[in-house]
Amino acid sequence: NVYLSDVPDTRVAWSSVVGDPTTGHVFALGVCGQFQCIDGETGATVWQHSLSEEYGLLSTYGGRTNFPIVFENLVIINAVMINWGERARPQHTFVAFDKRNGQAVWMEGTTPLPTDTTYSSPVIAAIDGEMQLIFGSGDGGVHGFQPRTGKELWSYKASMRGINTTPLVVGNHVICGHSEENVNDTAMGALFAVDAAKRGNLNENGEVWRIKEMTVGKTAPLEVNGRLYVIDDSAGLKIVDVKSGTEIASKKVGRIGRASPLYADGKIFTCDENGIFFILKPTDDGVEQTLMLRLNEP
Repeated sequence: NVYLSDVPDTRVAWSSVVGDPTTGHVFALGVCGQFQCIDGETGATVWQHSLSEEYGLLSTYGGRTNFPIVFENLVIINAVMINWGERARPQHTFVAFDKRNGQAVWMEGTTPLPTDTTYSSPVIAAIDGEMQLIFGSGDGGVHGFQPRTGKELWSYKASMRGINTTPLVVGNHVICGHSEENVNDTAMGALFAVDAAKRGNLNENGEVWRIKEMTVGKTAPLEVNGRLYVIDDSAGLKIVDVKSGTEIASKKVGRIGRASPLYADGKIFTCDENGIFFILKPTDDGVEQTLMLRLNEP
């Protein structure tokens, strides 16, 4: 049921459910902030929280609802929340629960008064021997947290609005993009890499490279054999050297870029918003198109 929200019925299933093979449980977050742990065999609710009522989760008309992340004995969820005390202002907030009993373990957030809600899917990776929870935030930054404690390890402010794309981890580097105004000038969009082995404000000492005016604001970057394959908002495929940020080649793959590319069987698969499907094969000087199929036609 939808309650305490103006989300339309066409947007109530934004979030993905997540299964935990260790316990056999399924975790689900609804647009109204009802967070449930469900028995994967019986469908019975094991435990649940009303994040709207308990933590002040904001449910917007757009229906943006992130999905849970399971790490060890924790299940971690995030949203823009209005809490109490020091957290009385809206903040992109993470709450970690013990996945076995639903007990809250830690809660931490990014910059108060974010300019957006949450699209970016968090990832967990080992950086220089330490586990990190890495995500794009509604405050326009990319952040690294300790997944066991919620302690912030580093942050990098990139955009004047929220980060919508999911970061990519290659070695110690985190690569991400956006298509809004940059924080230090009026150029729109950027693809960037930061060194996540460093700590603190990475705007000061952690930027490895940045390509401004590359509007990669909806799709996640893909790395294959030392090259990045990224699709901008206009469905332009850009091929970039992962170490230097040098652009190697480009190719048009539709008109509106929304789907993150996938690599399998030596090929790259992608689809634009209008239903044009591409299969591409990486080459020394770019990519070779092996198939283009219009999925919205007979």
